[in-house]
Amino acid sequence: MKSLENILKTEINKQDGLQLVELIDLTSLNLFDNREDILRLIDKANNGIKGNLPAAICVYHYDIDFIRPILNPNIKLVVVGCNFPHGHQDIKLQLLEAAQIKSSSIDELDIVMNLGDLKSKKYAKIISEINSVKNALGNIKLKVILETGDLNLDEVKIAAELAISGGADFIKTSTGKTQNGANYEAVYAMCQVINLHFIKTGIRIGIKPSGGIRTIKDALYYYEIVQEVLGEAWLNNRHFRFGASGLFDNLYKKFN
Repeated sequence: MKSLENILKTEINKQDGLQLVELIDLTSLNLFDNREDILRLIDKANNGIKGNLPAAICVYHYDIDFIRPILNPNIKLVVVGCNFPHGHQDIKLQLLEAAQIKSSSIDELDIVMNLGDLKSKKYAKIISEINSVKNALGNIKLKVILETGDLNLDEVKIAAELAISGGADFIKTSTGKTQNGANYEAVYAMCQVINLHFIKTGIRIGIKPSGGIRTIKDALYYYEIVQEVLGEAWLNNRHFRFGASGLFDNLYKKFN
């Protein structure tokens, strides 16, 4: 396995990038989002780029009943909720929202790890709460956000292990609501944890870099990291996503 340093020395082909479109969760999580904003997001997703559709749209969990009938059925509907973006919502309230999501047309839910509990080493509590939300969702996929920009690499690895132990289908770097988003070091470390879990269990956990990923070159380096550490089996939107609407816009400019 190549070191991160060697991966980042890889020469990126400037003509590459179209394969990234189908890995993107096209996201709108702005303070003033309204129905018109979400309709524009849906239109952008449904149009895609050169026949390639994004993996999903990702929005807040409110007023979303109108989305599924007009969203291309090949595009997943993802919401952030339960304890987004701070991670501190009481578990009883999280489970009420999870039950509501279970009965909806939502495909995936993104929640946030409680970093206060992580810093306090309340590891059993973290696992228990994630597991409770996962069980409440039924077949809906769960992504757990680690907010890796605010953690050192040892903490990133611990957080990744805890999220996976709790039943996360994906681990994700960032909410995009803090100063520090994704970085190569954290994603490399998360992939290492995922790889060890796969070796032990045969189960593939997904990876989602998000937060500040805008340029095609930057995204292609993340792609290289996933390919090198986890292999070709992860290079699809069942196991690999980007939370990067700015990236989508740059891909659109390049290929249209």
